This record gives sequence, structure tokens and C-alpha cells, in this order.
Amino acid sequence: MVIFANPLGAAQLDRSVTLITRDDLAEETRLGLVYQIGRTIPEGGQGLFNAYRSKQRIPDQWEPLLLVDPFPRPLSRSDTQQRGKFKVAIRPLIIRTEPVIAEDQGSSL
Repeated sequence: MVIFANPLGAAQLDRSVTLITRDDLAEETRLGLVYQIGRTIPEGGQGLFNAYRSKQRIPDQWEPLLLVDPFPRPLSRSDTQQRGKFKVAIRPLIIRTEPVIAEDQGSSL
């Protein structure tokens, strides 16, 4: 498992360890649902994710909240490039571990 500080940048996920998954972990006794996160999908529709925390860190009487696209988006500026593919002029380096012996050449040893 890898834990990131807050790679998504949502204020609701800051300063507390939160597990985000599509799975329903309602039967997990140590975790409690704190948020449901809706993400708008570019093709249309919405993806739904569940956010869980340790039950010891959830306040009494807490009701899970629905967050819709809570993540900040960078502003588009004319002086920046789009993200995507780019090419780097790097060629692979081939290292041979065995000496190359030419065929049909007799050995004079």
C-alpha cells in the first residue's frame, strides 16, 4: 500500500489518513465511511468512490457527505502546454555480457 499526503488536493481529505476506493467496505469494523466522492467522467456520467477513515478518528454523529468534483483544477493559460505525450531522443544502450565469436574463423591458439 502506498500512502500519499493529499495528492488530489481536496480540502476535505487534508490532514487525515483517508482510504479512497470503489469497493464497499461497510463490513470492515475498523473503518467508517466519511465521504462519497463523485468524479465527472469526460465521456459523460460520474464515477463514485468511497472514502473511509479509522472509526476512532470520525466524530460522533458524523453522517457521510457526498462530494462532487471536490478537486481543484489548474487554470488554463495561453503560455502553458497541454499535458500528454512527448518524445525524448533517447536510444537504448545494449550491453553484451558474452564475447561475440565470429564463425568460420579458426583459432590460432
